[in-house]
Amino acid sequence: MRKEWYIKLKDRTEGPLSKLDLKMDPRVTPDTLAWRSGMPDWLPIEDIPELKDIFEEAAPPPEHFEAKQTESDESLGPERIMEMSPDPNYFFYVILVVVLIILIFVYSQYF
Repeated sequence: MRKEWYIKLKDRTEGPLSKLDLKMDPRVTPDTLAWRSGMPDWLPIEDIPELKDIFEEAAPPPEHFEAKQTESDESLGPERIMEMSPDPNYFFYVILVVVLIILIFVYSQYF
């Protein structure tokens, strides 16, 4: 997205900002003044056709909407997730390797 919008917040000008930046900024309201190159003057965001949709909520799914399970969903069932889990003895092996490295280092210092 192009960063082309400037806004006025508490007598400060901020920008350039993208449309997504404006949508994600909690300080931006429909009354926030905005401007971009080519506009004659600052306008409230609610009066700018290109920016009106940044305050629209996502439409909820239709009441008759049903999520369908796909093959990829099935492949990540509880059994598959357990297969992907790290070895339960992983921590033990890490400690063992660290202890062996320390022993080798200490041994090499004395002999």
